[in-house]
Amino acid sequence: MASASAERTHAALVREALGEHLIGHISRDGTAIEAREKPARKVEVPETPPAVTKKRGRPRKDEIREVKPGKLVQQQGKPLAQLLKELPRGL
Repeated sequence: MASASAERTHAALVREALGEHLIGHISRDGTAIEAREKPARKVEVPETPPAVTKKRGRPRKDEIREVKPGKLVQQQGKPLAQLLKELPRGL
C-alpha cells in the first residue's frame, strides 16, 4: 500500500510541476564490448646480413640497380581469394 501511495504522490507532483511538457533523456547501453586490452605483439623480422642490403643514396654512374615492381603491380594478376588470405589478421 505504501509504495502505491508514493507512486501516486510522485505522479501528482510531476503533473502539477510539468503539466503536459515532454522531458528528453539519454539512454546509454552499458553492454561490454569485447576488445583487446593491449595491442597485438609484432612478429620480429630477422635482420638481413649487411652484404645483402642495398646501399642508400644515389647510385654511381656505372651502377645499375634492379627496379622491383610496386605492391599494386604485384597484386594485379592474383585472384581475390589469394588476396584476402594475404590480409593481416591480428586477432
